[in-house]
Amino acid sequence: MIQEVIQQDPFDQEQTPAMLQFETAAASHTAFCFAMAVNRHHQIQFAVLGANDSTLKSFRAAISMGTSRLYFGEGKKEELHYILDKKVNVNSKGQFEFINTQTVNKKKAIIAFSKELEEKYIVAIDEAPEMQVRDFLMAPPYGLP
Repeated sequence: MIQEVIQQDPFDQEQTPAMLQFETAAASHTAFCFAMAVNRHHQIQFAVLGANDSTLKSFRAAISMGTSRLYFGEGKKEELHYILDKKVNVNSKGQFEFINTQTVNKKKAIIAFSKELEEKYIVAIDEAPEMQVRDFLMAPPYGLP
């Protein structure tokens, strides 16, 4: 189902960006989805989301607690906001790590990645990937010189 959404032409254009939506009984929050990886069970493994601060805090809490009320899709631009069109349900389970970022124009973003993903891959954010691999191999239990 996600493949069908992504393969439509056009996808993730200026007027129709990729978005992630979180719904509760009381509110609905929508964030721009710059990158996302899911496993075959539609569980989020990695995501880069951009939105205002309160929306990102809501997403962070929802992803941390685990939820099945997340929807990925294409945003349709309205006069004042975006409406998510052609939604696909995704969910979060397990433990996540978060990295808060801020762009040059003061826009907020978070990078979320599962602990499961972190155990298999090196997520390089602050420095070059080769430096993080070097530091990883020099640390216990490897202790390479």
